[in-house]
Amino acid sequence: MVFKYSFLLIYFLSITFNANAVPVGGVMKLFKGAGKVLKKGSDEIPDLGKKFEDLKDGKFKTTDKIDDTLRSSSEVDNAASIKYGEDTISEIEKLSNEDLLEAHDVKKLKDLDTVLDIVQNVDSTKNITETAAIIPFLERPWEGKVFKNSVFFNKPEIKDKDRILIRCKTSKEDFYFTALFDQNMKNYLLLSGNFVNKNNSLNKNKMDRQELLVLNDLENYLFFSNKPVSLPTYPKKYFIISKNAKFIVNENKDKNPDQFLNNIGLKLKKTQFSCRRSL
Repeated sequence: MVFKYSFLLIYFLSITFNANAVPVGGVMKLFKGAGKVLKKGSDEIPDLGKKFEDLKDGKFKTTDKIDDTLRSSSEVDNAASIKYGEDTISEIEKLSNEDLLEAHDVKKLKDLDTVLDIVQNVDSTKNITETAAIIPFLERPWEGKVFKNSVFFNKPEIKDKDRILIRCKTSKEDFYFTALFDQNMKNYLLLSGNFVNKNNSLNKNKMDRQELLVLNDLENYLFFSNKPVSLPTYPKKYFIISKNAKFIVNENKDKNPDQFLNNIGLKLKKTQFSCRRSL
């Protein structure tokens, strides 16, 4: 029995020094573990073969180092998120209404209800027929009922010509939405910031500042989207903010708004994401 384990240790030494893949600390931990194994019966022996194969393939890592790496990455993201939020709040608070709209690339058109301000990057009528499928789903004008009636968002009270900033957080990113009320007989909903964690396995790109489209303005929730940019003609992202401050963001491929709203009550119940008023 001892001879068998001695052979395994010799094999372990050969792959360790040939591969040069394991730090000294890791080697010492395996030696200590091997010593304990030699003292145990066969029924108590762990799967040494798998441990050695992991070692040979360079997969062996101490859990301390893994924990430290994850903790460090999370702390960097948290600090960056806080700084991003502070800068966004400060900027939105200081900008004039005109500068705020300009910063979000809101088109200055004589008739703000025309199709040209609904479709992103469309400057003439030649593409209207291809990009106007979202128009029947728009709610205009909209009041911001969920903001004005929810206890999570209506303190302090929202008055005419006010602006509020709502921060919505997921596990991977933060969104900052500005609602600008009663400007030229119209309310504006704007994406003012999108912070994406560096520790992001999905490799998401952040969204640029832009005007958003309101699709349902209810007391229970506000349903909105980004503007269509190309075929397919429906928006690429749908968002929902509920009266209970729950948040949903959904990548869209080809669903129209009504299709997305199927089982919306269940979706809101299950979501772990939330929003709060920041300004």
